[in-house]
Amino acid sequence: MNPARPASFSADEDNIHKSTRYRPSLGKLRDMNTDPKSIGALLFGPDSQAAKLLDHAEAMLKYQRALEDWAVEYAIGALRVANLREGTLIIHADNGSALTALRFRQTSLLAFLQTRGYQCTEIEAKVAPRPVHGQGGV
Repeated sequence: MNPARPASFSADEDNIHKSTRYRPSLGKLRDMNTDPKSIGALLFGPDSQAAKLLDHAEAMLKYQRALEDWAVEYAIGALRVANLREGTLIIHADNGSALTALRFRQTSLLAFLQTRGYQCTEIEAKVAPRPVHGQGGV
């Protein structure tokens, strides 16, 4: 509370309390663009951040499915697409053995993706174990 300007309260006959302490300024609200837009247009319009995020997530899911199609049986569950950035596919491995297997076959994966039309020019991989439930993870 600001000691220089104490709040004052009053009540009317219906016992509705009024305060002179807080008076929001409507100046900024009047200056804002208040053209009504549908929530769909805000979320999925061509310039929306949500649409860009959904497109990126969809692309990563396609890469993940392609990775699972390519991977040998023992490594399918241990490799996952972490990100796709400027033509570089970032893959996380649960452990060192899965990472080593991926690194030995990295050129094969890159060729596999490119022959299927994926726009990937480089693969970056590292060990990033999945968090254990109940120990700070999700």
